[in-house]
Amino acid sequence: MDKNAFQVCAEVLSNAEAGQRYRRMVLLAPEVAAAAKPGQFVNLRVGGGLDPLLGRPFGVFFAEPDSGRVEILYRPTGRGTHMLGAVQSGSRLGLVGPLGRGFTIEKGVEAHVAVGGGTGLAPVYFLAAEAARSGLPVWLLFGFRDCSFGLPEDLMRRTGAHFRLSSDAGEAGCLRGTAVDLLDLVLDRELAGKRTAVYTAGPAIMMKLAAEAAARRGFPCQASLEAHMACGLSVCRGCVVAVKGTAPDGGPLRRPVCTFGPVMNAAEIDWDRYLQGG
Repeated sequence: MDKNAFQVCAEVLSNAEAGQRYRRMVLLAPEVAAAAKPGQFVNLRVGGGLDPLLGRPFGVFFAEPDSGRVEILYRPTGRGTHMLGAVQSGSRLGLVGPLGRGFTIEKGVEAHVAVGGGTGLAPVYFLAAEAARSGLPVWLLFGFRDCSFGLPEDLMRRTGAHFRLSSDAGEAGCLRGTAVDLLDLVLDRELAGKRTAVYTAGPAIMMKLAAEAAARRGFPCQASLEAHMACGLSVCRGCVVAVKGTAPDGGPLRRPVCTFGPVMNAAEIDWDRYLQGG
């Protein structure tokens, strides 16, 4: 186990809807809350016994060291997350974390922009909340298929960041377009002339385009990668992705997302291979 991680039996304080598509679970895990950084994740045992056999990785959505609370955000889509949705307050779940490498809040910039979509909401949400403490302008940009995927406004405002939404249809309150369209708009209008750090998490193509938008402007960009993680400890090697460079055998250089990431410097990622699933 990661020497900086804790293995705890966490009490479930609440497990409720967060908008129409998501649920938010709040757990009492003081050690994890004190250590967690944006972009890191926890492995959560969804059921008792051996079913399911392995824990499920969830990005830390929010952490409060003072109260010892750790939050995760999830969509009930598969068997494991539907089981998680049925967990009642007062239950206890096995939790290991925080795991992996998180975001580093960039120095020497004038603003921060966090861009998320899909399951990438949690890492950039937590990052925006932490970056807001720097006193610099922070923008939190989410792209959705439609605005019904959005989070409640009180949750969005909790970060202290300016937030903007985009959707395919452009319903009221949403820009019509993608999260990257929204990023271009904010960088070229609200933050024109300001050196800005970009942070992104979500679908691979969105992150690639966000990284390219940052690179065109000479801005630093960090990306939180997604991969199928089984152990979360770099033992199974099931979550390796290609980064730029050549391995000793002459093949692609690969790194495990669970320990070398999930957050990496976007300029170091082999985006074409990553888009192909490698």
